[in-house]
Amino acid sequence: RGLVGSEMCIRDRSDTGCNTYPDAVDVDVDLGQAPIGSGRIAEVFAIDDRRVVKLLRPEWPLHFLDREAAAARAAHAAGVRTPDVLGTTVVDGRPGIVFERIAARSMIEAAIDDLDRALELADRLGDLQAATLRTTTPGLENVKQLLHRHIRQAELPAIVQATAAAVLDALPDGDNTLHFDLHPGNVLVGDDGLTLIDWSNGSSGHPAADLARTRLLMTASAAGAVIDLDDQATRFVIEFAARHEARCHRQLDVSETDVDAWRLPVVAARVHEVSGDERAALQAEATRLARVHAP
Repeated sequence: RGLVGSEMCIRDRSDTGCNTYPDAVDVDVDLGQAPIGSGRIAEVFAIDDRRVVKLLRPEWPLHFLDREAAAARAAHAAGVRTPDVLGTTVVDGRPGIVFERIAARSMIEAAIDDLDRALELADRLGDLQAATLRTTTPGLENVKQLLHRHIRQAELPAIVQATAAAVLDALPDGDNTLHFDLHPGNVLVGDDGLTLIDWSNGSSGHPAADLARTRLLMTASAAGAVIDLDDQATRFVIEFAARHEARCHRQLDVSETDVDAWRLPVVAARVHEVSGDERAALQAEATRLARVHAP
């Protein structure tokens, strides 16, 4: 208790010092309740009808919290439809970010509940991504730095890593706002529109990088690498992804060639984030693309 309006010191697992947070807030959260959202890095718990808290899983270092909070604040300030950051906190030793709570459900749930209108959601997703990419957040880490780091950490042959890094170096820079994890699971659908959540990969850079990442995430789902789908569901995901992409591309000065140019570094970096069959599939694809780019 006693955090409101004061500074909070959070000690990182890998650091003998601590990080100081002047925006600390005190929250009362029952971790015995089921989380309202869950991912690889964190879990989201309801605080009340106005706030949620996103708590890091114990095995993840503190810099993931800092990175997402900075990206979410920058995106919100740039005019992107995303929950406001209300502060930082610690619950049972787990650091977290307190966000504004949005009365909405995920786009995946909305699409499943009304399949007849699901392709309208694909159009709206395209509009949201295009609108986000038209904003700028020059203070955020450049996406090329993020990709270089993940390529170095990926379980890939050295020649594939080197080729992916060389291709990445030759790609254009920019200061547009990139969510870099944009897919229906990270979009909330409410009565007042769409809201983009989960800014753990938020970066600045060229719009084509964000489009290449979204294409990879969508096609991985269609291929069954993320969830098991029957043939009808697979066809629907492919149609949804194509509809979204066409809608988004029409609003941006980005060509298919521009997006394709980012595929190798985006695929190689993604290897670092996944496991099992999905990792094996991406390792094979990265190796194939590296051969294409080889001199």
